[in-house]
Formats: sequence, structure tokens, C-alpha cells
Amino acid sequence: MQNNILKTALIGVGNMGRKYAEMITAGEVPHMKLTAVVIRRDELMEWGKSLVNTDGEKVKIFRSAEELFAAEAENINVNIIGNYIQKLNDKKPEKSSDNCKGNEENTNDYKNNKEDNYKIHTTSLFDAVIIATPHKTHKELALKAFALKKDVLCDKPAAADIGEALEMNEAASKSNRIYGMVFHQRLYPKYVKIKEMIDNNELGELVRVNLINSRYLRTTHYHKSGSWRSSFAGEGGGALINQGQHILDIFQYLFGMPQRLFAVIPFGKYNPFAVDDEDTIVMEYDTGMTASFILTTGEACCEERMEIIGTKARLLLEDNTLSITRFDDIEKYIKTEDVNSREHLHFTEEKIMYEKSAEPYTQLLEKFAQAALKHDEGCLVAKGVEGLHSLMLCAGAYYSACKGIRVDLPLDAVRYKELMDNLIEDEKMYGCTATD
Repeated sequence: MQNNILKTALIGVGNMGRKYAEMITAGEVPHMKLTAVVIRRDELMEWGKSLVNTDGEKVKIFRSAEELFAAEAENINVNIIGNYIQKLNDKKPEKSSDNCKGNEENTNDYKNNKEDNYKIHTTSLFDAVIIATPHKTHKELALKAFALKKDVLCDKPAAADIGEALEMNEAASKSNRIYGMVFHQRLYPKYVKIKEMIDNNELGELVRVNLINSRYLRTTHYHKSGSWRSSFAGEGGGALINQGQHILDIFQYLFGMPQRLFAVIPFGKYNPFAVDDEDTIVMEYDTGMTASFILTTGEACCEERMEIIGTKARLLLEDNTLSITRFDDIEKYIKTEDVNSREHLHFTEEKIMYEKSAEPYTQLLEKFAQAALKHDEGCLVAKGVEGLHSLMLCAGAYYSACKGIRVDLPLDAVRYKELMDNLIEDEKMYGCTATD
């Protein structure tokens, strides 16, 4: 990394990938530079050739991720050898009859310092990778990046399978690299405020949460826009594993992971395919808190509603309006007051309006750059393990709905893989995908 700038490669130039590329090359991410991009589609080549960083350096184009990683692997080897030769030249050993011993020492020195040589090479093509490809490609790409000692920022979901997500986190840990998720909604001011209030115990003990989200209306045209979309084989599911990942992440970010859940999913309620376009989940926490979660992609009205009930306050988030109702500690009130109902309760009301603003992708990218440059995952908006958490909620819901049972979390990865394999086979047999 040179001049405190993170050289970054982008894999995946769909809608989101192109946004990331344009933000970075426009200089909107101060400590990040786009040095390489993978473009498979011929119709996007001219767009790729137009990508130029603010310092005038053009972005290198590769036609596949394999080509990108191979080029960097070759580059690393060249630099390691170059550094080794430079070290040998710097030593300038005197001629002696014991040249064989001296060569052996030099060779051992190279082996012992290979990692140091690797770290100090200064002409890498890239030092980090942004993965913005279809879900089922994430694991392979991330593992290759970690093997080359690259930091990784992965778009949601982490993977299409919890076993794959586990492998990605293990690889990040073994390679000692930074691994982050694109969960930018955590930066929304309304969620920042709610998180602060929960962490500061302003709500008291949380007892109940209700969430309804119908923001993401999706048409048949959308479902057919990619061969991988809206199928267990291509995407690993439907609404929950796609649109629902952001919402599930916010849910577990605010309230933590439940211990048990039960889901009702009318697969293909609004569309003639096998995956989910509506999901209802009931969650249980060992603290006694209960939660309901409803996501739909088939309703006309756009609603984002979250109600949080604590022993000291109630929060009601309706789109971008946060209503705060504070009251006496209800647990104490119920046990000590000599009345039958709310006669003695005291209430205060507050309302906060949040203006709709641009999605905070540049902030998220900058925080990832800082995390990579400082090698401090504390700078991340969301760590890689958070991707596993939201995916676990999704997997638990699918498993519960298909089996008709309450599910304890974490769900076993092998059991879930068996379910997915069966769903994919059924999908193939009955031809019930969005592209059929």
C-alpha cells in the first residue's frame, strides 16, 4: 500500500458494481483507488475503458476473476524474487571455498524471510478486493483473495449457504486479512439513533419487537433479469436471501441473534416459482424478548415499520419518522402501583424526522479502506461474521418453513445443505423457476 491509498480490484459490474467503480474513480472515497476491474460482458467494455482515477491512471481490465488473480500471483512471485535478489546483492558476500555453505545460508534466509519479502513488495496490482457478483460465486472468489493475502469487502449476502459463509470467515482468520460486508444501512441516521438508545439502556429491558417491510416490490421483469435470480439453484432462495439480508442485518445488529425461530413462508405467493416472495418469522430470545418479522416483495404499498417495546420506552419507526414515547418503568409500576391500569403512568412524547439522503456507500467504502490500511477491523461498518449472522437467520427461516418446526440457532450447516440440495432437485424436476 503506497501513500496511504488502498489499491482495490472490483469483481462484478452489475448495477452495484458499476456504482462502486464510479464512486471510487471519481475520488469520492479518499483513501481508495480502483486499479483493476473484471468485465465479462462485451457491451460494458467501453464503460470499463472510460474508468480513470483522479490521478489520471486508467483502471486495468481483466476478462475473468481467474485472469485477475493469476496476474497478481505472478506479480507477487516476481516481486518476491526481486526482493530476494536485492537482499543478496546488499550482502555482497566474499568469495570463499565454503561457497556451498554460504549459498545454503542465503537460501534459508530467503525461506525464513519469504513472508517479509511478500509484505514489503510495492508493485502489487491490488491490495483489496470488492466482490459484487452473484451469491454463489462469493466463496470461491473470497478464498482466492485471502490466499493471496488480500483484504475483502463482500456485497450481501455473504454466500448462498451457511457452510460457505463459515469457510469464508475461517479463511479470513487464517490469512489474517480484513473481511467486511456491504451492510451500509447501519449508517442510516435513524438506525444509528436507535442503536445508541438501546446501548445506553434508554428503553430499559427489551420485551417485544415487530418489524414489517414492504419496500422492495419486485416484478416478474426483475425476477427474469438474471438467469441466477429467484431460484434455489442460482441464488439460494428468494426475498430473504436477497432483499431481506439488509433488513435481517439491521435486526440482528440492533437486537442480537435469537435462540429460536419459527417461520411461515408461502413460497411463490405472488410469482409462479418456488422461492419466497413473502416471509413471516417469529423469534425468541433467552432474555424473554419476542420478535415478529415480516418481509414481502409483492405488495403495492411501500411500508417500513418497526416497533420496539422496552420497560422504559416505546420506539416506533415509520419510514423516516421516529416516534419516542417514554414512560415510568413498567415492570416496577405493575408490581407496586395501587391502581388497575395506567392511571398513574407518566408519558413524554418526542418525534424525530429524518430527511431522505443518498445511500452511504462512499462512507462504507472509506471505512473499509481505513480498516485495511490500519489493519483494524474495528473500523469496519460490518465484519464478515455479521454476514454469517444474517444468513443464519435466513437459513433458519427456510429450514423452519420447509420442515414445519421451530428451529434452534445456530443451524447445523450440513443439515441446511441437505435441505438446499433437495430444494434444488425439486426445482429442476418441476421447472418452477423465474426463467422458465
